[in-house]
Amino acid sequence: MQGDADAAEAALAERGRLPATGFFPEERLGEAWLHVARGELTRARAVLTAAAQEAFERGETASEGILLTDLVRLGEAGEAGEAAGRLAEIAAECTGLLHRSRADLAAAWAAHDPDGLLAAADALEAMGADLPAAEAASTAAAVLRGAGQSRRANAASVRAEALAARCEGARTPALMAREAAVRLTGREREIALLASRSMLSKDIAAALTISVRTVDNHLQRIYHKLGITTRKELTERLLR
Repeated sequence: MQGDADAAEAALAERGRLPATGFFPEERLGEAWLHVARGELTRARAVLTAAAQEAFERGETASEGILLTDLVRLGEAGEAGEAAGRLAEIAAECTGLLHRSRADLAAAWAAHDPDGLLAAADALEAMGADLPAAEAASTAAAVLRGAGQSRRANAASVRAEALAARCEGARTPALMAREAAVRLTGREREIALLASRSMLSKDIAAALTISVRTVDNHLQRIYHKLGITTRKELTERLLR
């Protein structure tokens, strides 16, 4: 998931030399993600689909849920839709919030539903599943930007970046596909920091020897980039 195909291939080869210890369908995850690291997404999906089917036939429901969730995370809406139906059935059969959250994630992904994706990100983050939460927020950002909702898209993108920062350099397709993270210019950063300390626009203008109108224009650009609307939100975002 960090994109290191050589290391992944070596690990998979080492695993292949170990004695078989039983049937564990999720062992196919390594093979699938090696294909992802090589850019072979179609082959990765084929591995996951076959492994999930085998898990279903053997009654390995927990493993099936893991495999189907990773199939969703590779981003094809059609396959996400098929997986969503089965994940909903698994959520009905099995207790636990993780099963429900996986089903909700798949349904939102398949429907290109940004609100559903952000809700799924909330639920997954609450359980410590930061990587799929980051992917959900990143996908929501792409959907929102495509719908012309740039402010909300920027907010979702910033959130995805914060979640991804906890994930040890993961470079999954859903994260790599998002637009570059929003960045403030040097002057915007300076004004943002001053504004977050409750300084009025006129005081910021005096401190930086610029006009109040220039300060307010910068603040509007900052708000737009970060997907926020108030100085309180600005303070919270910068602190985070």
